[in-house]
Amino acid sequence: MIGIIGAMENEVADFLLVAEVKKEEKIGGLTFYNLEYENKEFILVKSGVGKVNAAIAATILIVKYQVDLIISTGIAGGMKPLKMTDICLIIKLKYNDVNATTFGYAFGQVPGEKPYFLTDNTLNLKVEKIINDLGYKVNEVTSLTSDTFMTYLPDNVEEVSCFEMESCAIAHVASHFDVKTLVLRYISDVVGEESQIENYAKFEDEMAKRSANICLNVVKSL
Repeated sequence: MIGIIGAMENEVADFLLVAEVKKEEKIGGLTFYNLEYENKEFILVKSGVGKVNAAIAATILIVKYQVDLIISTGIAGGMKPLKMTDICLIIKLKYNDVNATTFGYAFGQVPGEKPYFLTDNTLNLKVEKIINDLGYKVNEVTSLTSDTFMTYLPDNVEEVSCFEMESCAIAHVASHFDVKTLVLRYISDVVGEESQIENYAKFEDEMAKRSANICLNVVKSL
């Protein structure tokens, strides 16, 4: 079973418009929808924004619904050379607001945990082909997760990255249960650009809608 997490209403709304709702259930203040789309069943939840909310949703998906794959989908800020409307397939996930370097840990590494998390390479290759066959280009990038809407590039950025507020926490939880994670993000704004906030406000809904549509095409093909 596949579980899908979107943080905001506009990141899950199109799933509910297109797929058939077979059942819904409230747990921990979240609504979990059992959906069917083109003979494929999956569980959808709007987690709410941020790492803790995402971790709660991921844990319930794994423990209650026994999913074996969690897809984190929605919008993200990007750094150049990423552009608005770019599709990002995340291959590495790191925290951007954890700092225990005083004790010898890497920046972003929670003490006692991995310094970063990787998504499944075999699954990523399959998903990249699915998206390419739809006529879209895919960017393989790192995702930097923090409880901050980023408006500047931090000093610790080492590779082309997008910035969002949930996915590393989801991958962190999933790693403890041996559950695979797939992260698809659509760039809604470019971090540090003069028009970043204006672009985010203008294109947030459109980018979230596109992200959901691509995710549905991926789900039906897996």
